[in-house]
Amino acid sequence: MPNRIQAGAIIALASAIIALVLAGWLITPFDDNPAPLSDMQKSLGVGPRVSQLARQLAGVAGLQNPLTSSTSTAQPSFSHRNNFNTTSSFKEAVQHRRSIYQLTKKSPIADDRIKEILTTAIEDVPSSFNSQSARLVVLLKEEHTKFWDIVTEILKALVPEDKWKHTGDRLDGFKNAYGTVLFYEDPDPIHDLQKKFPEYADKFPQWSEHTSAMHQYMLWTAFESEGLGCNLQHYNPLPDERAAAEWKIPLEWSLKAQLVFGEPQEGAREGLAEKSRKPVEDRLKIYGM
Repeated sequence: MPNRIQAGAIIALASAIIALVLAGWLITPFDDNPAPLSDMQKSLGVGPRVSQLARQLAGVAGLQNPLTSSTSTAQPSFSHRNNFNTTSSFKEAVQHRRSIYQLTKKSPIADDRIKEILTTAIEDVPSSFNSQSARLVVLLKEEHTKFWDIVTEILKALVPEDKWKHTGDRLDGFKNAYGTVLFYEDPDPIHDLQKKFPEYADKFPQWSEHTSAMHQYMLWTAFESEGLGCNLQHYNPLPDERAAAEWKIPLEWSLKAQLVFGEPQEGAREGLAEKSRKPVEDRLKIYGM
């Protein structure tokens, strides 16, 4: 009987706390600078301990804040906690994503945070038939610089000297960033699916490209929402063999793109030109409204 009473009390307490969370009476989950307790909260005895429990329960209930830019290293897990919980916050992240070329060798977030976001991409971004064919190689700091030195060396031998300055300046801009994500596709899962579903064999290579594109877009948008600046490059296949040898990357992996990222230089984002947009009516058709 005591055990039943104790279990009932725990369930009642948890239910009450969840109700308070849903009513908005507890401190917002994952708020690094919570507002002072209201008179209602004080009268209910809501304090730091209850708030801490509320944070944990809110994480389970899916009451998360939108993904925001931060320089803090003490942050909640990106996966399942930093989800976009409103259409507007996701829309803002999409609109915030731009190509930023004026980057620095600094990052506004910790390397562990970068790894967390990359892990979320690998685990949660969809792929055709759940092929999970995407492969990411992430180069930070000196390793990032080494990659762009390789690209520079290769291109230097190919580009005429009178046209080198423009190319060299662009490559220096990439090299002056903090890191690069190399996006690969592993052909083995694709081949397996082609054998398993021969009626779609000719489609799987294209669907593999779609898979890579989704990983690229997700990381680009997520990184910039965290305060990083990014630009997407396509220097493959020039550095493929050298990169494979340097970082022990399987040669059969197919390099698709390179996402360069780093903390933007001061004024880089503010100086962006307004995007030109073709009429929506020419590009969007909706029927049944």
